[in-house]
Amino acid sequence: MVAGDVPPSLLQKAFGETLTDEDVRTRESSGNPLAQNPNTSARGLYQITSNARKDAEKFDKSLVGSNYDDPAVQERYRTAYKGELARQLESKGVEVSEDNINRAWVIGAGGMKRLAKANPNALLKDVLPASYFKKDKNGNSINPNLENKTVEYFMTHKDPYYRKKTV
Repeated sequence: MVAGDVPPSLLQKAFGETLTDEDVRTRESSGNPLAQNPNTSARGLYQITSNARKDAEKFDKSLVGSNYDDPAVQERYRTAYKGELARQLESKGVEVSEDNINRAWVIGAGGMKRLAKANPNALLKDVLPASYFKKDKNGNSINPNLENKTVEYFMTHKDPYYRKKTV
């Protein structure tokens, strides 16, 4: 193995910062349980989309019919969806860890699988599907947090959301 060919999961373990639930909550909503993404169905403390809520309900059937506006219920959805993400990561052959689950929160289990196989120096835009980099009706990126970042940067920094690395 030559420099630049180190798998991202090993980079994270060796040099990275672990991404925590609090980091995700802070970056997704600034702790606001009423936060709503104007471009998607994502809302609440963790900006969980309607599809992710359905997945969480499959994982924990007691969530069906719950009042999602309640912050305590949003925490239960977070826990259930993390379980679903762990299942998806495992099925894709990606190491299941708290950090990988929280990074999958941003790019999904499929995105994590792509990153696990990618050159750490590759830009995310060259590894992830183009749909991750769509523009809204005003021409703004729907995922500005993924712009201009390398695989290595995304996998080794505690804040993959907003801290920018220009290449």
